[in-house]
Amino acid sequence: MDALQAYHSSDSEEENSPCPMPSRSQNAVEKVDESLPSSLGAKLPLPNLDFDSSKRHKENSKESRLHPLLPWSRPPKRSKTHHVHRQLCHQNPALVVNGDEVARTSFEKSLSSAKCLTLPTASSGALLPQSRDRTYHAMSEIARHPDVSSKRLSVAQPYIPKRLRQSSPKSSRDLHSMQTEAAQEKLKETMYVTQPMIAYQLERHTTSKLPKHRTLRLLSHTGPVTHVRWCSASQFSHLLLSSSMDETVRIWNGISKVGGCLQTLNCHRGAVKDAQWGEGGRCVLSCGFDKTARLCDAESGKELQIFDHSSYVSCAKTKPDDPSVFITGTYNSSIFCWDIRTGNREHEYRGKLGQILDVEFLPDCQEFASSCDVVSRDSANKTIMVWDLRTTAAVSNQLYHEKYTCPCLRAHPSDRVFVAQSTANYIALFSTVRPYKLNKFKRYEGHQLEGYHIGCDFSPDGALLVSGSSDGKVYIYDNHTARILKTLQCHSGPCTEVAWHPVLPGVMASCSWDGTVDVWQ
Repeated sequence: MDALQAYHSSDSEEENSPCPMPSRSQNAVEKVDESLPSSLGAKLPLPNLDFDSSKRHKENSKESRLHPLLPWSRPPKRSKTHHVHRQLCHQNPALVVNGDEVARTSFEKSLSSAKCLTLPTASSGALLPQSRDRTYHAMSEIARHPDVSSKRLSVAQPYIPKRLRQSSPKSSRDLHSMQTEAAQEKLKETMYVTQPMIAYQLERHTTSKLPKHRTLRLLSHTGPVTHVRWCSASQFSHLLLSSSMDETVRIWNGISKVGGCLQTLNCHRGAVKDAQWGEGGRCVLSCGFDKTARLCDAESGKELQIFDHSSYVSCAKTKPDDPSVFITGTYNSSIFCWDIRTGNREHEYRGKLGQILDVEFLPDCQEFASSCDVVSRDSANKTIMVWDLRTTAAVSNQLYHEKYTCPCLRAHPSDRVFVAQSTANYIALFSTVRPYKLNKFKRYEGHQLEGYHIGCDFSPDGALLVSGSSDGKVYIYDNHTARILKTLQCHSGPCTEVAWHPVLPGVMASCSWDGTVDVWQ
């Protein structure tokens, strides 16, 4: 009785309430006004826990709507449009890659043929029915990110068997390197073939000419280039030798228009300070900071002999009348004479000289001059000295009377004089006849050294004298008047060495601290 009275009392309270609760069916879904903001307390629908499959068809009616806050409240429907889109994307990959208007129109035509409504463009703001919302979203994502699928398709390549993959080059760089190696092999075959231009000039005697323009620029060196030398054999004088601080010595074809590197010698374990041509131009003598002087075969690149020293080797010079004999200067005040045939040290020239900067044979080849970096109170002592090759005696040690060093010495090809490059920014002229006097009335001025090892050289007929400079220019002087005839802007860095061609008139090579080698004509 008490329970029955309580039930009737609850019914009477619901009837007397001002806002009676609406009746709710068991499977009804509450409609929510999407226009109202979420801050107004929109009511969430009750979760549907009825898993009876017979009642699911009622949920697919038009009255059911996805809740804006819970789009996952009902499993998504996969309409015919979705399946058609997947089939078209599988058959036509361009439809996925190109998210442009052309691909969209083709897709719309295919959908219309499948009795589906056309899709609106991205610019139009029309709403889509719920049955095609997944298709439109998929298409919009593809149009928004076309690069993702295009990158995937660009990576796809046809299958190559493993045996063909190993034999074929891996990249275009490998193919380019193979082509350059093949070109170098062809150039090596003609390494010791006399060029027609040189063969023609060997039969003629012409005077020197001034170079006008650059014909070649060689850029293989990765460090400063210290010296350049044309081949001492006249018939092979198209070969150009260069030594560099990148521990390599290179042989170039300096006459051809291609100007390729014929040989690279990697025998040294330190910076290369100097390099000279050996007997007949078939071998190369080089020295450097690995405390050795090495003799290598120019054609094969093989190392033939090693001459060990107790200190860094700064310079080397072969004897003009006997290429199997050469002298080397070191950093510890020593000069040595070597014989290639025996491999032994023949003579040693000692003194408190400091670093030996350069050595040069005098015209009779029985004496040679040396330059060192010692500057003492007595300015006329030991800066430039003349030695007897056989007796190792110092013939003269008071040639230069100024407190400047001379990093380069060159003998005239026909006159009995030699020049010394001075750090006082001029070239001094000396006699090769005792007592080796300095010519006080002639000097070659205009270039600059600024502490760099700057070289100079005479033309084959001795009429011109060329010198490098620290400002990257090359200065050409008249040997008789000591006037500047021409100035060439060759390099961006200091021009460290210049060399006249022994056969061709007006051909000159220069090298620089920036690692470049130029040929002028």
